[in-house]
Amino acid sequence: MRVAVVLSGAFVSRHPLGDIKHSNLRQRQLFTGADFYYSTWNSFKSQFEEKFPNYDCSYFEEPTPKYHPYQMEHIASPHYEETRQFILRQPNRMEWARHHTKQHLAYALMLDKIDLSCYDVIVRARYDNWFHKDADFTPYVEDCFENKRAIGFAVTIKEKFDTVYESNFSKTPKHKNWMLDQLIIHRADMVDTSHIYSLYENKKLHAAEMGWWQILSEPWGNNHRNIHGMVNHDKNVLDRFMIR
Repeated sequence: MRVAVVLSGAFVSRHPLGDIKHSNLRQRQLFTGADFYYSTWNSFKSQFEEKFPNYDCSYFEEPTPKYHPYQMEHIASPHYEETRQFILRQPNRMEWARHHTKQHLAYALMLDKIDLSCYDVIVRARYDNWFHKDADFTPYVEDCFENKRAIGFAVTIKEKFDTVYESNFSKTPKHKNWMLDQLIIHRADMVDTSHIYSLYENKKLHAAEMGWWQILSEPWGNNHRNIHGMVNHDKNVLDRFMIR
């Protein structure tokens, strides 16, 4: 099976114990045999070249948000208001939240430089990913290909970093329209970058997890899975798991 791992967005690590080089090595171990593609914003060019002087990387101009994704008129999900209120209750996070569609654009820009017809499965990854020592994504790569679906991964309860379980949509209905996004695996023929750009230009692309659902699940009958455990961005991983 032909697999591509695509890293995009901010070239950052936000935990004192975090290490982008370690994260990159771990991802290469977890997806042995895959082709890796790297991109980031122009503002991170010097940092990337310092860490990975021998790697090819595509650099893009970081966009200025056209709208605030938590103050938009278009509502793609009945659970949008719940998410919006979560952000509005934290006014100090409003400016931070304004940028929550950049991750989708960064991914689309990099995908446009790849011949997707050469691959069966794409893994969307982050530079600040931290993986559990026993993580294994092989069954999920196979599931995505065989069942033409997308699967999102993250840790939603910090203490359960080493516990793997799946979202139960009947118990957590918001996750029907919400894709965990610390790592995403999907069939290569499921993504249409023109759809991503169109949603954004028409101010219809939702933020973060809800936006990933719009892009990779809604067009295909809402058949995604959410898997908790194994991977998270390092700033939300407890020290004991990083040391282990």
